[in-house]
Amino acid sequence: MGIENIVQKHYEKKSPQTVLALIVEQLKQKYTLKEGKEQVLSWSSIPEIPISEIGWSNMTTRGGKEVPSEERAQLLNFLENIPGDDFKSKINGINKFYKFDAVKLQEEGFFGDTQASMISQIMAYLVFYKTLTTIITHFNAASAGFSFESFLGVLLGGIQIKTGSKTIADFTMADGTPVSLKLYAEKSLKVGGSYNDLINDLVKDGKMQYIAVTKDLNEVKPGKELQQDGTLAFYQFNFNVENIVNILAQSAGSQSPKNIILPFAYEEELKNNPAFRIEDVLAQAGRMPSAQELENLFVDELRKEVDASAEAFANLKTKDGSDFKFEDFTEMIDWAKDDAIFTKNKQRGTAKTRIDTITPLFNKFGNHYLLAKKKKNKDEYRVLSLENVKFLLNAVRAANDRVNARFAADVQTKQRTGQIKDAYFGKEAMAAGTDLEERSRELYNELASEEHKRGALLNSYGYVRRPKHNFELNQNMIMKIDQLAGDHPGELFPEGQDGVGVGTIEIGAAQINKMLKSVSQILNNAIFDIFNNVKILTTNIQGYFAGGLKEDAKANTAKTAANDIEKKTEKVQKGDVGGDWGKVGQTPAPRQADVMTLDESKHNAVSPLLEMIKAMVKNTP
Repeated sequence: MGIENIVQKHYEKKSPQTVLALIVEQLKQKYTLKEGKEQVLSWSSIPEIPISEIGWSNMTTRGGKEVPSEERAQLLNFLENIPGDDFKSKINGINKFYKFDAVKLQEEGFFGDTQASMISQIMAYLVFYKTLTTIITHFNAASAGFSFESFLGVLLGGIQIKTGSKTIADFTMADGTPVSLKLYAEKSLKVGGSYNDLINDLVKDGKMQYIAVTKDLNEVKPGKELQQDGTLAFYQFNFNVENIVNILAQSAGSQSPKNIILPFAYEEELKNNPAFRIEDVLAQAGRMPSAQELENLFVDELRKEVDASAEAFANLKTKDGSDFKFEDFTEMIDWAKDDAIFTKNKQRGTAKTRIDTITPLFNKFGNHYLLAKKKKNKDEYRVLSLENVKFLLNAVRAANDRVNARFAADVQTKQRTGQIKDAYFGKEAMAAGTDLEERSRELYNELASEEHKRGALLNSYGYVRRPKHNFELNQNMIMKIDQLAGDHPGELFPEGQDGVGVGTIEIGAAQINKMLKSVSQILNNAIFDIFNNVKILTTNIQGYFAGGLKEDAKANTAKTAANDIEKKTEKVQKGDVGGDWGKVGQTPAPRQADVMTLDESKHNAVSPLLEMIKAMVKNTP
C-alpha cells in the first residue's frame, strides 16, 4: 500500500503522530538519502504527470465553453510553456533545449526576459522529455500509440477526436487542422487506413495532415523499459484534393493503387458533370458504410451485450480501483481503426473479430481489468482468468457478428458487383489501354476544377467497391512523398516546411540526466533550496519518530524546513527569486545540484505529501 493510500484510509481515524509513523515507515522503504550531498536534482525531481490517454483527451462543457479535465489541465500547464507557432517550430525548440548551449539560447531570447519565464520553460521541457520517455518506453505498442496521440494533441493545443466521429483524423490542432498520427518502429513506418474515410475528409475539408513518427530504441530486459534510450524521428505532410491521386497511384501493394481507378465507362460524365455519382446507376443493395460509420452500429450492439450481462460487467474493476466504464471499454477496442483485432479479412461489416489469446484485445483486457469478489463486507480484487478474458472477447465478437448480419450478400449485391466490374474493368473501360491507374491519374489531373476532382474521388473504385481495401504508403514512399506528388503537390507541406522531415528527438533517462546536469548550473539557488529542504524535512521527521518523539530539536528543524519550502515556493511563484541568479553563461552559483541516476532516484515519495506533513508537524505537541 502506497503512502497516499495510507493517508487517505487512516488520516481521519488516527492521530497525526500515528499517521506520521506510518509515513516514515514508507519513506524508509521508498526513499534513500545520499549522505554528504548538499543538493539533489534528479529524475524524480521532475513533476510526474500521470499517463492518461482518456483523461488527456477529455473536455467537458460548462456554461457553453469546453473545459479541460483535471488530467489534461495538469499536462497543459507545463506544455503550453513550450514556445512555437506550429509543430515544426516546437520540435526545433525541443531540439535546441536538448543540445543546451545556455549562452546561445539566452542571446536568442529562448527563455524569455524574466527569471520566472526561464524556470517555467525549463520545467516544461523537462516534463515533456520525462512524459514522452515514459509513454514510448514503458507501454506496449497499442497503449503507447493511444497515449502519444493524446500527448501530441495537448502539446499542439488541439483536441482528440472521439471514436465514431466518421473521420480518419485522430485529433485536431489548435487552428482546427485535422491530424492523423502514425507511430511505428524505425524501418516499418506505414501511413494508411480507410480509403473511404480519407476521401470523405478530403471532400469535406480539402486536406488531411499526417504526422508520422518512427522510434529507434535500444533493447533492454523486461522490467527495465525506462532504461531504454533512442530517437524519435518526426515527419509531416498533407494529403489534399490536388495530390491525392498522384500519390496513391504509386502506393504500396497491389490493392492500394487500384483505389484511385476511375470508371472510364462514364468518362464524359466525370469531365462534364461534377455532381455525377456512379452510385445513382448501380443496383442499390445498400452502400457499405465506412468503418467510422459502422462503428456507431457496433457500439450500439456492444452496449446490448454489456446490458445483457450487467452483473458480470459490474464486477469488473480497473487496476486503479475504478468501476467499469462502457466508454473506456469501446475506446480500448478501437473497432474502426485497429485492424489487428480482426481475422484475415479486415473489412468492417464482413470481418470476424479474433478471440485467440494473442489478439491485442486479450492483452488489453487482461492488463486493464481486475475482477471484484465480494467477501465478508469488503471487496477483494483478483486478476482476470483466461475464462474471464474470453468472456469479454466473446462479447465483442457477438456485437460484431450482429453488425455483419445487417450487410449479408443478396441478389442486388451480386448485380451491383457485376455493374462495378463493367464500369471500371469492362471492354469500354479498357478500350484506351489497360494501365488503369496511370490513365486515371492523367484524367483526374486534367479535370476542369477542384469541384470536378472532389466528384471524381467519390466515383473512384476504392470508394464504391466491396469489400473495402485500405490505402497504404510504406516508409520509403513517405520519405519521397514530394516525388510521388510530382507536379501536382498542392500544399504538400505546412508553411515554413520544405521537406517531409520535421526533426528528431532523443529520449531516455540517460538523455534526461544529461539535460539535468546542463540546467543545474542556471537554476536559481531558491529552486535548489526547495529540494534541499524537502530532504531536511524528511530526515528530521524520521529522526524525531525514531527517537521516540523526544528530540524536540529535530521536530523544530522539520517545521523550519516546511516553512522554508512554503516561503521559497511562494517567492519563485511571484518571480522574486533573488539570490545570486546572475546571467546564463556566467559562473554558476556556489551550490550545485548533484544529478542522481534513474535507479537512485526513482522513488521520491516526499513531494506529494509535503503540505500534509507540514500541517501535521506544526500540530505535533
